[in-house]
Amino acid sequence: MRVTDSSENPSPVSGSEILEGKSGGSSIEEASSQDIGFPEIEFEDDIESINLASWAAIEAEALLFSRMSTPSPPSCRQSLFQSDILAADASLGIIPSPDPIEVPKQTSTFSSQSECNDLAIKTPNQCTQLSTDVLSLNRSPGSDSQLKARRQKEVALFTQKRLLNDLEDLDFHQHKSMRETAEATFSMLNLLGFECKQFSDYVWNFINLATSMAEIDKSMENSPALDEHGKFLEEEKARLANIKDDCMKTEALLGASNQKRNLLSEDIARLEAMVLEKRKELKIYELETVKVETQLDDLKRRMLEIDVTVKDKVRQAEETRKQIVERDRKQIEAMTALEKAKHELEN
Repeated sequence: MRVTDSSENPSPVSGSEILEGKSGGSSIEEASSQDIGFPEIEFEDDIESINLASWAAIEAEALLFSRMSTPSPPSCRQSLFQSDILAADASLGIIPSPDPIEVPKQTSTFSSQSECNDLAIKTPNQCTQLSTDVLSLNRSPGSDSQLKARRQKEVALFTQKRLLNDLEDLDFHQHKSMRETAEATFSMLNLLGFECKQFSDYVWNFINLATSMAEIDKSMENSPALDEHGKFLEEEKARLANIKDDCMKTEALLGASNQKRNLLSEDIARLEAMVLEKRKELKIYELETVKVETQLDDLKRRMLEIDVTVKDKVRQAEETRKQIVERDRKQIEAMTALEKAKHELEN
C-alpha cells in the first residue's frame, strides 16, 4: 500500500464514471491518481477486475463510525471536528453512515457494483465526490485484516493531527473547549482500539497548563498592572524623599533652637538684671521649639505611614512579578508539551 498526500482540491469524479471507463479502461487509472483533499491510499495488487471487496469489514467500520456520530449533541466545534474525521475515513476507503448498511447477498461484480460507487462525502470546505479506489479481488482474510488495520491507523493519525491543529487554534482561555475536544477525540480513538497514552499525556499536560495560565490571568484581572505598581512606587518614593528632606531640615532647626535656648538660659543665670527681657525671649523660643517638635512628630508619623504604604506596594509589586514569572514559565512548559506531542506523532 502506498499513501500519498495531496494539497490541491480535485475535480469531482464519480465512482460510476470510473467503473464505466471513458477511454478504453484508462479512466480507472486517471481517477485513482486524482487527489481528494486527504491522504490517498492505493493498493497495488494483481487486479483481475474491479470489486468493492470485503463488504462485511466495510459494514463493521461504518457501524463503528455511525455510533461515533450519534452521541449526545456536541458543541459546534466538535460537530465540525467529527464531520472532518468521517470525511477522512471515507477518503481512506471507510464509508461511515448513520443508517445500517446492507451487505450484498450475491458476489460483487463489475456490473452490479456500479450503483454503489456514486458516493459523495461532504466536508465543511468542499463537496467532493468520492472516487472509488482500485481494490484487488480475492484478497485473503489476512490481507483484509491488514488493510483494515492500516485504515484505522490512518484515521487515528489524522484524528490526532486534527486535534493538535484545533488546540493550536484555540486560545488558552478556551481551555474548556480544549478539554471537550480532547475528550471527544480520545473517545473516538478508544472506539478504534488505538492506544496513544504518551500522546494523550502530552495533550492533557498542555490542557492543564493552559487552564493554569487562564486561572492566573483571571486572578490578575482586577489587580493593577506591573507598570502601574512601578509608577505608584516611584511616586511614593518621591514623596518619602521630600519628607525625609524636610525632616532633616527640621531636625537641624530643632538643634539650633535647643542650642540657642541653652545659651539664653546661661545668660539668665549671669544677667539677673536682664531676666525679664530674656525670659520673654526664652518663652518665644520655647513656644517655637514646641511648635517645631509638634511639626517634627507629625512629620515622623506621616513618614511612618508612607513607609508602611511603600512596603505594601513593594510587596504587591513582587507578588505581581512572581505571578508573571510563573505564567511565563507555565507558557513555556505548555509550548514544550505541545512540541513534544508533535514530536511524538512524527516518531
